[in-house]
Amino acid sequence: MFVETVHPTSLQKPAKIGYLPLNSEKNLPSGVTQLREMVLDLALRGKLVHQIATDENATELLRQITCEREHRVKAKLIRKPRKLEPIEENELPFTAPFGWAWEQLGNVCVLENGDRSKNYPNKSALVETGIPFINAGHIRSGRISMDEMNFIDDERFNLLRGGKVLEGDVLFCLRGSLGKCGIVEGFDRGAIASSLVIVRLFKGTDLHYLLTYFASRLTKLLIRRFDNGTAQPNLSATDLAKFVVPLPPLAEQRRIVSKVEGLMSLCDTLENYRRERESVRERASRSVLASLTTAPRVGDQVSGQETLASAWQRMSDHFEVLLDQPESVPHLRQSILQLAVQGKLVPQDPLDEPATDTPEDAKLPAIAAKEIPFALPESWQWRRLGSLANFINGDRGKQYPNKSEYVKDGIAFMNTGHIEPDGSLCLNSMNYITREKFDTLRSGKIQPGDLVYCLRGATIGKTARVDPFTEGAIASSLVIIRLDGTLDRDYAYTFLRSPLGYELISRFDNGSAQPNLGAKSLNLYVTPTPPKSEQKRIVSKVSVLLSQCDELSARLRSRQSTTDALLTAFIHELIQGS
Repeated sequence: MFVETVHPTSLQKPAKIGYLPLNSEKNLPSGVTQLREMVLDLALRGKLVHQIATDENATELLRQITCEREHRVKAKLIRKPRKLEPIEENELPFTAPFGWAWEQLGNVCVLENGDRSKNYPNKSALVETGIPFINAGHIRSGRISMDEMNFIDDERFNLLRGGKVLEGDVLFCLRGSLGKCGIVEGFDRGAIASSLVIVRLFKGTDLHYLLTYFASRLTKLLIRRFDNGTAQPNLSATDLAKFVVPLPPLAEQRRIVSKVEGLMSLCDTLENYRRERESVRERASRSVLASLTTAPRVGDQVSGQETLASAWQRMSDHFEVLLDQPESVPHLRQSILQLAVQGKLVPQDPLDEPATDTPEDAKLPAIAAKEIPFALPESWQWRRLGSLANFINGDRGKQYPNKSEYVKDGIAFMNTGHIEPDGSLCLNSMNYITREKFDTLRSGKIQPGDLVYCLRGATIGKTARVDPFTEGAIASSLVIIRLDGTLDRDYAYTFLRSPLGYELISRFDNGSAQPNLGAKSLNLYVTPTPPKSEQKRIVSKVSVLLSQCDELSARLRSRQSTTDALLTAFIHELIQGS
């Protein structure tokens, strides 16, 4: 049962969207998406094109659809549809324009499920070529993609009692990717998987207007209303039939479709412009940051080469352009860490006692020239990490603690998941073992001042200080780095988290499917070693700069949130008030 829109005959003017703040798109990663949603909202509210008094009223359109449906039922071309309950006033999300009507989807189309009987094609029934057997994965960008299409043979197709597609059908996803839909074009035979339903319109509803409706926030709202709430999102064709549709006169449907296509094309242009702008900004940002790490220190440059000071000045002159997005800040952080281990972040003090080799260095392979990634200040020294620290693996024997041995309170048992991005250990999720269990472990026990380092998996290289724990044990995915005192612990942490530290991971990773290092590989890490007093100055400077990076990131995200909120409010006002 439809609901006719009856109110004063003054025809509604389309919304004016020419004054949208499009120049602010550079700060709106989601801005174009919101604009697209706004266009669809305006289209379904009748605010995108003019209403024309001479258009045939939607009430007459629905009468014609009813006649066609009854004729098809009488001719036994379709089954008699289930009668739908009348639309209640509180089911209507907004007031449609004069001349429009609200109708339930099941009254303007035929909804046909696939054959879910014993004849349903399983994987063994699929063939290399034949008749398309379409599932949700084949729906891409509103079309049915033949890439990776499944096929069934004629014999299997003829066994199916339903779910056979025709040219011009719309396929709608009922499970998983709810609302995903596409037009059947380019083939007139095919069958659908059980996750889809065929939407076959009667005359009087424009196919592309239906797609506009399905892409809108109204459809998303109705999906949430009728979704059965199970772990996998799920609708039935019966639910879909109850979806309320704002139906304009057919001529206006076509004007709406044309207008939407034009505006979506403009959105595509805007999105391409934004992406290109972001790409240029990203390349420029990386180039300027790279110039900082490749520029020589004062006194080391050759004729015509950019100095470190000039690289910093170039960065400063264009800072607001190069670093105007939160996503840019991590690159800046990495550049700061790289500058720190290159000796370019703080000035060298000639009074500092230079770093030198020790007898421990002679126990490890000599550092070859090809292993040295960059030149160091004169007072620094390249050393193997194995000459500066000991590495202690966890106990991987039969005493290794399993989950059933964890207790609420006890001695910390640390794994990779406990390492926070800032190099601290998460206390809230920490695992604990008993003193008795701890005493059975033969290795992997921390001491104050240690670092723990991840050797395996996607988080390889994650590093943490063991504070505030003075006692604890490590899981097999970690190794303890126990420094001999030559390296300041926070400087060692800076080195391991720098681009150089990650480059060394790539160099020594064993190349298996899961990234993997051995503690022996850490022995061979080439480590830029400054004088001890300079290490402390570096750590202090890094702390200040990274704190400023955090503040910058927070400001940029706050600005982004504010701009997004303003755009959302603007769109809401435009839709509700125009």
